[in-house]
Amino acid sequence: AALEASAVPITAARYSRMAVLTHATAAAATVAISRRAAALPPPDLLAKAPLAPQQLREQAAVLYTPPPVKGTSTPDQIGLAEHLSRSGAKFYGAYWCGFCLKQRAMFGAGGSRRLPYVECAEGGYQADAALCEARRVTGYPSWEIGGKLYSGMKSLPELQRLSGFNPAVQFPAPEPPPPPPSPPPTPPA
Repeated sequence: AALEASAVPITAARYSRMAVLTHATAAAATVAISRRAAALPPPDLLAKAPLAPQQLREQAAVLYTPPPVKGTSTPDQIGLAEHLSRSGAKFYGAYWCGFCLKQRAMFGAGGSRRLPYVECAEGGYQADAALCEARRVTGYPSWEIGGKLYSGMKSLPELQRLSGFNPAVQFPAPEPPPPPPSPPPTPPA
């Protein structure tokens, strides 16, 4: 029955390996679609349950996570991240924030997993927008250290100083940004 449902009939003139494979694929797709359609509840049943679509939307909500950080962490980077967590500091950010990703990348992959990160963006995984509003976070990234809020990206030495992390640790100076690309050559006149 599934072979009859296919739109591509096999004739003696078209009897080739490709025609058979195409015919079998089309038949299998038709059967798969009809099975999925049979799994849906009838429309009259859906009409009697007005809350069902809303519940389905809530269950199917997509939550976003910040992009992963790549690169290894030094023991000092991990130590600073753990110190920030232990001291009650908070790193406020948003999954879509490029500067937040750069801030996390300063700690390397292992250190970024230990940061006291608070997701402020609605739709973010484990978002706590109420806490961000209560702390009056207006930009990302922001740091709350010792009860004070600091806006903007901070270097590791700045975070070390603000949090009272071991001053004997020497973090390397941040790398300067790459130069802007040169403009394309102008065509001769």
